[in-house]
Amino acid sequence: METEANLMIKGVPAYALEHPVWIVRVDELHQDSAWYFGCYETEEYAKAIITDIHRAVIVKRNPSAAVGVPRESIEKLIKQYQDGQKKYEEAIEPFMTEKQTAELNRSISMCDVIINDLKDLIK
Repeated sequence: METEANLMIKGVPAYALEHPVWIVRVDELHQDSAWYFGCYETEEYAKAIITDIHRAVIVKRNPSAAVGVPRESIEKLIKQYQDGQKKYEEAIEPFMTEKQTAELNRSISMCDVIINDLKDLIK
């Protein structure tokens, strides 16, 4: 049986974000949260391991991994974001103070870093 659930997964290491399948242990006290246990490349391997882990579930679609996301979809999202950001900047710029302009520029540069990371993923 499969079901979709919203879980806050705690203790996830950075390297796990690159793997599509996770095993997590559901918290006994808080059923809407879980603790990271391990990450795997295939669901079959995770199924072989999970039988020995108490309160464990498999997370099959790690939302942080870009596995299986078509390149065109990522490129389209990047373009939509950049177009929307440019329109927003043009609309708000005449009304901004120097401090607000600096904060907006800082936010834009942070977003540019994320966009460049996404572009690196789809190369």
